[in-house]
Amino acid sequence: MEPYQAPGEALGSKPIFRVAIVSDAPAESLHNAQQIHKTLTTAGHQVSIITGASDSAMLESSPPEVLILDVSEDIAAAQELCQQLKAQPQSEDSLVVASLPPVYKAGQFPAQTWEALRHAGADDFLPANAAAAEVEARLSLLTQLARLKRDLAATREQLSRSLQYDELTQLLNRRFFFRAAHREWARARRYNHPMTCLMMDIDYFRLYNSTFGFACGDYVLRTVASILRQWTRESDIVGRFGEEKFVVIIPETDLQGAVLLHEKLQKVIRETEFTWQQQILPVSVSIGESERHNLAAPEHLANDHPDAPGDDEDVESLSVREEVAELLADADAALSVAKKGARIPAFSIDATPHLLGRTEMAVSD
Repeated sequence: MEPYQAPGEALGSKPIFRVAIVSDAPAESLHNAQQIHKTLTTAGHQVSIITGASDSAMLESSPPEVLILDVSEDIAAAQELCQQLKAQPQSEDSLVVASLPPVYKAGQFPAQTWEALRHAGADDFLPANAAAAEVEARLSLLTQLARLKRDLAATREQLSRSLQYDELTQLLNRRFFFRAAHREWARARRYNHPMTCLMMDIDYFRLYNSTFGFACGDYVLRTVASILRQWTRESDIVGRFGEEKFVVIIPETDLQGAVLLHEKLQKVIRETEFTWQQQILPVSVSIGESERHNLAAPEHLANDHPDAPGDDEDVESLSVREEVAELLADADAALSVAKKGARIPAFSIDATPHLLGRTEMAVSD
């Protein structure tokens, strides 16, 4: 089995830890903290001493992997200090190791005292006057476990995102778009709130692929998706619906508001300079909109709390799926009308000059 290797760490090298020793003792009583500092710096680790949670701003530039809490005989004060440190953003993910005072000799550490410190956020403890080898061994084990846990969490987050989002555009894929849309529709129906939908299609998209190749088409898709993310709200549900088709569910917005967003998106996309291989591409979109009809919600839904049992069944009910499908179909029908009458004139591309290093795109009526 290969040893765990942290990012940026040479294989076979001794891991370097970022450690902060935190003490609530006065400066003249930092003997234990100074001894640990000497042990760890001699071993090559990055170590600092901080006196009290009030000085924790020092942690912001480089959050420590390990916080060693220099515990005094006042366990209640140590508990409070530990809780304060774990509550701060710059150290909430740090491991906390309680370094016990000399009054607790080996094997004489009360279980209830350790339980109190653990409840306050401590992950492990160091016996009083622990040998350098024991200090380093404990830190090595804890830190490498923490790094593995952090990497696993990052991998899990990346996997979760890859399941929900379209890889090219980083917008919701169809499956998770529908899941979010069903949930939002059920909420809008429950409280009889407005909700609208935009269906968008990139005009003449296949010409970009057929003339300049699929890489150009991907560039256009990514850029349009980026504009959608920039000009929609966090509460809006934005997804990729087809090859060159996008969809936006707009909660708490009537048809007039949807038309305003429709016009803004068309204007921004039209005014954005799409450049591919030193060629400016004329990119426009057609958009259709639809609106949820403000029908009174069924009485049993209107009276329910949004987190009441049965909501999941309501979100996935046949009526919700059918109503969302109807909203999308109405927007798609409006899009078809828009594509017939409101698009910019089709552009034609003379690909012959491309063989000579020039490509010309001309707009024709």
